[in-house]
Amino acid sequence: MKKITDSALFRQVASNQNVIESIKNIHIERDKVDKTNLDESINIINRRMIFSTKGRTMQYLNNDDIILISNPTVRLPKYLSVLGKVHGNKIVAVVDINYFANQNKTTGMYDIYPKTLFNLMQNGMILLELVNNWNRYTNNMTILKSGAVVYSKLVGKVMDKLFAINIDNFKQDLVNFFLAKFFLINLCDKVDSDTIDNIAYHACMNKSSLKLIKEEEIKFDDTAYDDIFNLFNNLKEIKGMQDLNVRSFVENWARMYGESTLLALDYLPSFLSMTFGSVANGNIAKDYIIESVAGKYISTMFTEFSKLLK
Repeated sequence: MKKITDSALFRQVASNQNVIESIKNIHIERDKVDKTNLDESINIINRRMIFSTKGRTMQYLNNDDIILISNPTVRLPKYLSVLGKVHGNKIVAVVDINYFANQNKTTGMYDIYPKTLFNLMQNGMILLELVNNWNRYTNNMTILKSGAVVYSKLVGKVMDKLFAINIDNFKQDLVNFFLAKFFLINLCDKVDSDTIDNIAYHACMNKSSLKLIKEEEIKFDDTAYDDIFNLFNNLKEIKGMQDLNVRSFVENWARMYGESTLLALDYLPSFLSMTFGSVANGNIAKDYIIESVAGKYISTMFTEFSKLLK
């Protein structure tokens, strides 16, 4: 599984000295939130919420595999509210609630919207499931197919805003195919093959000729799917997309879907957190927009992921 530091976006756009220092300065025993100080929100989650991911999420929380932290002096950015760390001879998901919770200085109790808290904890569950059971999820055909479509729709929505790709059916299919294939190879660690091409083709809603799309792909260099910068350098050769660049695109992406979704572009735990967050509707990202763009396929992916929780 790709580490957060393997994300090209994290290394070249999101990471800076303050972020690196914050990550280094996390001290779990010092920063850990006493769960009893979240009793009100956790009780509402236990009694009222019926999400199919709740059981596994709460199991991780109760076993201290998900550890909630809050420290105003060691604040992680919103796009990095969940980190995997080794603690007590096991990998745990450290979930920073600092941006989303207010603490009463007198009682020590935290005030946080229950759906937001569940959303954050669900993100921790997603990370742990991928760390512990990577092949279970990335070899599942339903998750791969629906995930490729969701990725191409979400990224394609921003592409269309910038370059009006939806005006031309073939151009739309062409871009969506390359985006879906990037999702499969880069985020899901799949090897380029005819099978991957056929899965990526599910993102081509206009059903343009796969043969013609593959003829266009021949123009790509061998590193096109290695990272998002290489992908965009190849996509900008498509007519009308010569102004495409990662930094400008990321700004538009964050404006459309929210700052917390930044790393969803090239890091699978963040992508699943973004999309499944729209199901939980915790308002960490702009859930209503995400759902409007790809809700049907997100629902399919979420349902299948939930079935695989054991």
